[in-house]
Amino acid sequence: MMINKLNRPFAWAVFLTGAVIVATACSFASPVSAQTTAAQPLSAPANEAEFRKLLHSISPDAAEEKWRRTPWVPSIWTGIRMAQQRQQPLFLWAMNGDPLGCV
Repeated sequence: MMINKLNRPFAWAVFLTGAVIVATACSFASPVSAQTTAAQPLSAPANEAEFRKLLHSISPDAAEEKWRRTPWVPSIWTGIRMAQQRQQPLFLWAMNGDPLGCV
């Protein structure tokens, strides 16, 4: 496909934008450096007290579980009515594509 003189700046802009996107993506996908240490394998807890201590250290506390008390509703109108009744803001999560952003 031939690019005439009018489309040439646009074509360069598209090309450079794509190059920046690819370079950015490649910088995040770089291999792990050799300086990192390997994770040590986990061993089973020796007794129940050690198990309880480990369980407590990895379990979320009340502040970390606060998001579970958020009333999620599948209908926008239900959410609007709930927010108005409670006089609270409405958080609307709307997206198109993969939830992880891999589109």
